[in-house]
Amino acid sequence: MMNGSATVQNQHLTEISESWLMPPINLSLGADEVHLWIARLDHHNPKEFEQILADDEQARAHRFRFETDRNKFVVGRGLLRTILAKYLSTDPARIRFEYSLQGKPWLGGEQPSKLKFNLTHSANLALYAVTLNQEIGIDLEYLKPSLIEPGMLPLCLTPRETAQFQTLSENEQTLFFFDCWTRKEAYLKANGNGLLISPAEIETSELDLTNFKIQSLPKITGYLSALATQAIHPPLKFWRITPNC
Repeated sequence: MMNGSATVQNQHLTEISESWLMPPINLSLGADEVHLWIARLDHHNPKEFEQILADDEQARAHRFRFETDRNKFVVGRGLLRTILAKYLSTDPARIRFEYSLQGKPWLGGEQPSKLKFNLTHSANLALYAVTLNQEIGIDLEYLKPSLIEPGMLPLCLTPRETAQFQTLSENEQTLFFFDCWTRKEAYLKANGNGLLISPAEIETSELDLTNFKIQSLPKITGYLSALATQAIHPPLKFWRITPNC
């Protein structure tokens, strides 16, 4: 098992870049524009969201063995509904989700929407991406070096990436591995093939040769994140959601 630096392992407080702003009261999405939202799941009371979840979401929440995981799921889904409701001008409880065979959610119901979204969470943070008329994927990973075991490399990295990984220092290995992982996950979530393609089959350096543009997001101390969009240079806006907004 790989030993990481104390610098990475001991980051208990999340420092979010000043790029993440408080959202305006009235939200609108421009052509190709992507809105990114960040939230601390442990800063919200799950009881505030329980009543707005659909029956299937509540049933899924109850299947979690540990209360901490259950609360994170409830808050994460509640915040997703709250964010989407801002764009749809509706009650968060009225939103209906449908799911692909791979589990990717989209807006269902009687009136189909052009709104597209994706979500991800790791440790105590969640990220949400919202856009119009384009498939989108987002991934967030907490930098935990102990997760990187030798047996994981052939499952997550291509032979070329593995060879590069082995030339790096321990700190560099952590950043390289999670940079590759978040970019691959964002891509797989955007194209809807998250369960059909192995990450070890995807060469990170070749991702921008696909139909999706992959990019990293502003610094979040202790984490890495990536966004996949169909637009080549989408305008990005960064919002933070707090218990007061």
